[in-house]
Amino acid sequence: MTLTSSRCAPLSSCLHGGFQKADEGDLNDLLRLGFSLPFIRKIQNLPPRKHKRACDRMAAYLSHLLQQALGNRQQQERLEAILAQIEADDFDDLEQDQLILKKAPRAMMSRLYGMTYQDFATRRAALQVADTGRPRQVSPNQEKAIRASWRQQAGLPYSKRFLRVAQDTHLDLRTLWPVLRWALDTQEIRPRSKRPSPLGAAAEPLAAIGQRE
Repeated sequence: MTLTSSRCAPLSSCLHGGFQKADEGDLNDLLRLGFSLPFIRKIQNLPPRKHKRACDRMAAYLSHLLQQALGNRQQQERLEAILAQIEADDFDDLEQDQLILKKAPRAMMSRLYGMTYQDFATRRAALQVADTGRPRQVSPNQEKAIRASWRQQAGLPYSKRFLRVAQDTHLDLRTLWPVLRWALDTQEIRPRSKRPSPLGAAAEPLAAIGQRE
């Protein structure tokens, strides 16, 4: 097999497979590639030998177009952006799991990530986090320790800040939430609902937090 034919082989297989599915009544793969229905019918009506030749030559042409497109700097930058988003999504998922494992309530996850009730329930079930009833009320000393820890984590994104306070105070997030939710309520936080993603480092949340002790 030559370098050129080797390079086109995956596309050729894709086209042959697409036309095989089209013969079975499923045109979706070919339509997604941009082929028009009349063009698909023309290829289907070719004799088998010409049918194969047409698929191979179209694969070579599409491979050439793809190489040209990917050689364009703008397209390379877009591919890099896609990869960066995928890596960020992986990080988002890990961070959300950490919060849920620390018993983050749905209201917190909704404010931070725009997580819906169904998404929250699905993630909790996957992580085997059970609902253990109402959170306990913290003592005055615990509340003071919570607020002190929150101040010490100034500059971190909110998600990391909540996790750090939970670690410092040995309390779960559903217990911390009634004490600290006002810090989010007083900020203009607009979560991204299309794909949950962490907030970047927020502006210093309320210097007044030290005045509420």
